[in-house]
Amino acid sequence: MKAQRTLKNYCVPLAAALVLALALRVFVFDVFRVEGRSMEPALRPGNILLVNKAAYGLRNPLGGDYFLLWASPQKEDILVYQDPRDGDFRIKRCAELGPAGVFVRGDNPGLSVDSRLRGYVPVECIAGKVIISF
Repeated sequence: MKAQRTLKNYCVPLAAALVLALALRVFVFDVFRVEGRSMEPALRPGNILLVNKAAYGLRNPLGGDYFLLWASPQKEDILVYQDPRDGDFRIKRCAELGPAGVFVRGDNPGLSVDSRLRGYVPVECIAGKVIISF
């Protein structure tokens, strides 16, 4: 009887922690690795980024639009977005917010393929805001 109670005492909190971790991963945080040099000197290749996926709202975890939006990207925010042309995730800085979406630019303009070449990024393509880089 005591062994069952002890097992229950460990399993319930462990299961709750796993559910919480999964919910945070799906709705709130994501991790990305910098691969290019377009954001140098702020971000370097190999940097690991912690991204707040809920910085601007909550979105369908299976992809698509935000179902609850509470903020907009601000000038100078570093964003991760999914390029609508090829589906790749890109990391750029918000230069301005316009009616057509977000104008993004890289910190290293000579190496950056950004809104100067590709136009505005639709808000629904934003995966989140970079909150930590290491």
